[in-house]
Amino acid sequence: SYADQHADVDQGLEPVGGASGHSRHGTLWTWNGTYGTALTQLCTAGACAGYTWATVSSSGEVSLAISTDGTIWGWGIASDGDLLNDTLELKAPTKLAPYAPANWPTTWLDVETSQQDVSAVDTNGTLWGWGYDPYGDIGAGIDNPFNAPIRTPYPVLNNVVSVGRCGDSAMALDVQSNFYVWGENEAGELGNVNGTIWATN
Repeated sequence: SYADQHADVDQGLEPVGGASGHSRHGTLWTWNGTYGTALTQLCTAGACAGYTWATVSSSGEVSLAISTDGTIWGWGIASDGDLLNDTLELKAPTKLAPYAPANWPTTWLDVETSQQDVSAVDTNGTLWGWGYDPYGDIGAGIDNPFNAPIRTPYPVLNNVVSVGRCGDSAMALDVQSNFYVWGENEAGELGNVNGTIWATN
């Protein structure tokens, strides 16, 4: 979900965890400093020009966004595969499909990034994860990095409508309003659960 905050540009921005956000008109922005100073609109030219944006997530040195046609884009400095490549540096929003495996979904519903990993939901409602996985926060049941996207297999979550991340923890909501949590639980961020959860629960 997004913090519903207002800024004096384009009738309000909806910022998401980091220094990127999209306006209520679907334009994409970034900023430096405190409280959204030095606002800069992205995608006024180049490959992403003309697209409108449905959601954006930013954390550390990487940002990810989904355009209204369902394609997923990324930019920043990749670490541990969060841009699908360990050495990738993208200085402008770029479609990630060319860097993805053959079974990569063509359209996406939601994406969240935090630390060095990513959780995303395709338009079929399937949950995916990729990047570095130190506390089971991809939900695969083990703590190895998955630089290539994998369907979260323990269990595979279907009919997911939203995904969220907080540090090395993650959560998802399905169409039946079931709420799932997994990952690190050092400070109780998974709610009334003890210890790390290595798979969706």
